[in-house]
Amino acid sequence: MKPLNETEAMTPPGLMPPLGVVSNFSNPYSDEDAIILTLALCLSASTLLVWTRLYTKLFISKNVGLEDCKILESNHCFLRIKELMLC
Repeated sequence: MKPLNETEAMTPPGLMPPLGVVSNFSNPYSDEDAIILTLALCLSASTLLVWTRLYTKLFISKNVGLEDCKILESNHCFLRIKELMLC
């Protein structure tokens, strides 16, 4: 490999891609759609299950404990973390 002059060193990319690989900086591959779908499914499932449990504990068994408050709090934290991941 020949040494780079100052102009070549300051111009991206820093290195040439391997043989047979074409750089695609204008439209790179992304898993963003799959990530958003996975987050949406996880949020929907976890929220549905938490609210089903709380409904059962409040109205059917009428036996609410500290663990129910903690599961509601942890679901809220889960929602906030996923919201930050989407931003």
